[in-house]
Amino acid sequence: MPDAKVSLAAHTRATLAAHGLAPRKRLGQNFLVDEAAVEAIVGALELSPDDCVLEVGAGLGALTVRLAEQAAQVLAVEKDAGLAGALAELVADRDNVALHTADILDFPLDHLAAAARAWKIVGNLPYYLTTPILERFFTISLRLERIVFTVQTEVADRLRASPGTKEYGSLTVWCEHFIRQIEVICRLRPGCFYPSPQIESTVLRLLPRCQPAAGPRYERRFSQLVRGAFGQRRKMLVNALLGARALRADRTQIERVCAAAGIDPRRRGETLSHDEFLTLAQAWEEDTHAPPDR
Repeated sequence: MPDAKVSLAAHTRATLAAHGLAPRKRLGQNFLVDEAAVEAIVGALELSPDDCVLEVGAGLGALTVRLAEQAAQVLAVEKDAGLAGALAELVADRDNVALHTADILDFPLDHLAAAARAWKIVGNLPYYLTTPILERFFTISLRLERIVFTVQTEVADRLRASPGTKEYGSLTVWCEHFIRQIEVICRLRPGCFYPSPQIESTVLRLLPRCQPAAGPRYERRFSQLVRGAFGQRRKMLVNALLGARALRADRTQIERVCAAAGIDPRRRGETLSHDEFLTLAQAWEEDTHAPPDR
């Protein structure tokens, strides 16, 4: 971190200049330069000396050194080779920081999953990568204790949306399937970043479930139903599911399963809660494996 007399914003600009670097819009590079925001994010992780932290998009290390001061191990992943080079100099004397130049979507997380310890995840996610990054961490077998992500406020609103609202969608349901609680830590104005984006950001703390809500038996069906319902979200549920190729169902079966689940097939899919999708998946599996003379 910079000298106490040098602001994080000034340090960021100076570091970029010293290494001949500039923020790359294509990669969604907006560097966190607000000290209060850094403290809020690190505080939300509630670190202990035994914790292991995976930092997604470490950038120039605004968070990395603070994390290393409080955690046992920090695995920092940064896609941009130029930024990774600058960060390597900053953490050269930190033997508990492992820096990898890689895309988090391609980074092999299997060896982390093989360890018995749980991980805490932190990162400032570019808007265009938010959904695939979330999906990767939701579906990998990595033991996660908590996740603190900075995302565009629009995405934060989608993750926390209620059924029937315009923000509510498959991402909302998918998130609830793997996350038991989502908390807003703080909102970050554009001036908290360099360069300043044209959007507001939100810091979220996500507390993962011990296992997905559906369990392995219903996982595949649950996913098919959510995708089918939101594939044509403005249609009645029965018609939306008729158009879902993965389900391969006729109207009679859909109406029968909906009745078993206590769900009106004339409702729009966008009005179903996570728990209703789960009930529907369970009813569908029971119907599929029922004897022919039911």
